[in-house]
Amino acid sequence: MRTHTSRAGRGGMRLGARLALAAGPALLAWALIPAATASADTGPTTTLVNSATGDCMDSNYQYGIYDISCNGGNYQNWITTGITTPGGEGAYVIQDAQTGFCLDGNDGGAVYTHDYIAGDTYQEWIPSVQGSTLTFVNAQTGRALQADPGIDAKNPDGTSNQEWAATMVSTIPTNPAMPTIPG
Repeated sequence: MRTHTSRAGRGGMRLGARLALAAGPALLAWALIPAATASADTGPTTTLVNSATGDCMDSNYQYGIYDISCNGGNYQNWITTGITTPGGEGAYVIQDAQTGFCLDGNDGGAVYTHDYIAGDTYQEWIPSVQGSTLTFVNAQTGRALQADPGIDAKNPDGTSNQEWAATMVSTIPTNPAMPTIPG
């Protein structure tokens, strides 16, 4: 479970120019979330496919996260909310569209989902473009999200296990119980 207690401030964000050159509409959408002043910006809803496994990142109501064959289910849809880290870098809170839980991690490299916690840097992921894919580094631990098998976070190493293709979801079923991430 949770082994951290770190809290930090939140604010609006605008990703740097390095993402503005991203290839493909889903990557471009990640790059163009406008800056906010008083609230967080909800960005694209995407399905994240691991480059090494070809599987989608999936979740459940037991706070589990795993990679599994893409099936079009709402548990594989992820809503991104742009924020600014305490160090001033653009980052995202990545929220499962079905459960409303956010992608979370800890110092040991475990990755799971959890209820949104305002200011929790373990729930903040800094994206970077790697060709036509994205790599997500946890703002608190500096570890990259990867599938190998299962999903965890390890030191960034440039392998395809840490690369994710983002596919825009045109429509998603709504879950009225899903919490909204406040700014």
